[in-house]
Amino acid sequence: MCKIYQEILETYMSTDYVYRTNLSERDPCNVSHRLRPENMYFGVEVRKMLDQVEIRNNEKLKSDFATTCTDFLIEGCKEIRKRFDFSDPVLKLVSYLNPSKAMLRKTRDIVPSLIPLMNALPRIASSDQHQIIDDEWRQLPSFEPPADIDVNDPVDIFWAKLLECEEGDQGMTFKNVSKFVLETISLPHSNADSERIFSKINLIKTKARNKMTISTVNGVLLAKQRVRGKENDCTTYNPSQSEYSRMNKALLYKNQLLQKTLPKRFKIYIVTRM
Repeated sequence: MCKIYQEILETYMSTDYVYRTNLSERDPCNVSHRLRPENMYFGVEVRKMLDQVEIRNNEKLKSDFATTCTDFLIEGCKEIRKRFDFSDPVLKLVSYLNPSKAMLRKTRDIVPSLIPLMNALPRIASSDQHQIIDDEWRQLPSFEPPADIDVNDPVDIFWAKLLECEEGDQGMTFKNVSKFVLETISLPHSNADSERIFSKINLIKTKARNKMTISTVNGVLLAKQRVRGKENDCTTYNPSQSEYSRMNKALLYKNQLLQKTLPKRFKIYIVTRM
């Protein structure tokens, strides 16, 4: 998804901005880094169409077309950003677990330690394993893989073979880091839990609530989970004192309070026609 997002941005924004700006900080609406309409890329067929005699000299038509296409691409990028957290440490670090990168010594200049990834996934490795996994990660570039282990193998195949690799003459083993990587990149064996969540979301959505933001949907799901618990339901649940303290005007109606505190610089007059 990172690659797709970047390719879309490159169609209408300067490559200098796209490549020099952090992925999570790129603003698809930034007008100052937008290309001129004639330099935007919308595909070969579009280029052929714009070169037709009846369109070639119609600058207004071409400008309106470029504006419409750009607005469409901007909206697509905005929707992608809503659904994918490009600042997620797991997404950023998982790419370096690719064998072709993991075996390079220069990768250690970028990812000297796997501790950020281990902290983001605390259930995979306990704290007493962190140093062992980190030591194996840092030793990996010095390891000469046997003939049956190829860095061009699929990610899971490479790390599975490395997991089975014994210490041998080189005096190095990578069982701990291999196990950690395999569990990091593995999908759950069952998708039943995620299907239940989607079913709950479908029950939440109505015609009036069909455009709720992700944070609102997440809040409703968490509230439902909290109220139900193991032995409770909505009729027997007893909120704690800390939960009562969060139900205050400052948190629930902060937008309205902000509007009231703004200075009234202008008077609004409503004129009706007699």
